[in-house]
Amino acid sequence: IATERLTDAQRGLREISALAHGRAESKILYFEGPNEIGELLRYRLTEMAGKEFVGFYAYTENDPTKVVSAVGEYNETLRRLDIHTRGIVPDHPGLKSYRESDASYLRTMKVVPLSEYSSRMAIDAGDTFVRLMSFADQQGIVIDNPHIAKSFRQIFEMAWKK
Repeated sequence: IATERLTDAQRGLREISALAHGRAESKILYFEGPNEIGELLRYRLTEMAGKEFVGFYAYTENDPTKVVSAVGEYNETLRRLDIHTRGIVPDHPGLKSYRESDASYLRTMKVVPLSEYSSRMAIDAGDTFVRLMSFADQQGIVIDNPHIAKSFRQIFEMAWKK
């Protein structure tokens, strides 16, 4: 909790500085390793309470135990914070347990054939940021920029409608 508060305070100072200089804050953050995947998943999560993530989600297979644990904690946090998720996912046997628990974790997913979408990398967006995540490689990037997030969300909505 203390680390999260410190991170929030530091982010707030950067945002105040950006406003003082007349520019919107934009940054790119890189995460690597099993511990940082958890940080990536928690990035600005409390700000998303009651809102929705949208994205293209990957299939999982033989992901490191610590990463699987971080994803489990993330899903529980989403439910607790009433954060919904809409996504497009590949039809892969490794995702069966996720599809069975979609409703209880506030997820609405459209499943597409693995031959059309076989990514091991997930891309999703909140209100002001986009995340690129490769759990198998234990790497991720956050692009914290509301304009990029808006563009990604528009692209997602076009794909969702089709």
